[in-house]
Amino acid sequence: MSIEELVLLGKNKDQKAYHELFRRFWKPVYHFLLKRTNDEHDAELLSIEVFTKAFDKLTSFDLKYQFENWLFTIARNHHIDHTRKIVKQQDLHADLTAQQLFNVPSEVPTIEDDLILKEKLELVLSHLDKLNDEQRALMEAFYMDDHSLKYISEKFNLPINTVKVKIFRSRKRLLKLLEDAPD
Repeated sequence: MSIEELVLLGKNKDQKAYHELFRRFWKPVYHFLLKRTNDEHDAELLSIEVFTKAFDKLTSFDLKYQFENWLFTIARNHHIDHTRKIVKQQDLHADLTAQQLFNVPSEVPTIEDDLILKEKLELVLSHLDKLNDEQRALMEAFYMDDHSLKYISEKFNLPINTVKVKIFRSRKRLLKLLEDAPD
């Protein structure tokens, strides 16, 4: 099936088309990001996020353009945003003088901060419990335990592409559950 046919099916939320586009473009996107991050785990995480963004925006994709170029534009922009966020965090501390470094106020969270964080964590964990056992285990292994896709593939005895797709779908389902949750 051609890329154009897959994109048309994907525009109609066809999961098989998503899977095939994911399969065809995972390695190029991953290597593109790996070259820029020099970190396998960051490249994996960013790649999953790129595909999430791309599939969320697929209905707005104009077929007069090449899908691959559009996908790599998303990957490039996502990497730039990620890099800016890191630089911004580093810049926050770059201008501190020695005196300021020693007079840093305590960053011990207040009781209110603890309660808010606990509520958010409980919300995510309660929705994580709504995933099936395999989805929950994969999400915990990748996001909470910080394991690589290769390690997870070996641990669960699944092909690495299957792990990628399952984590992608699990993340998407969890985000949907969180969006639909009453405030």
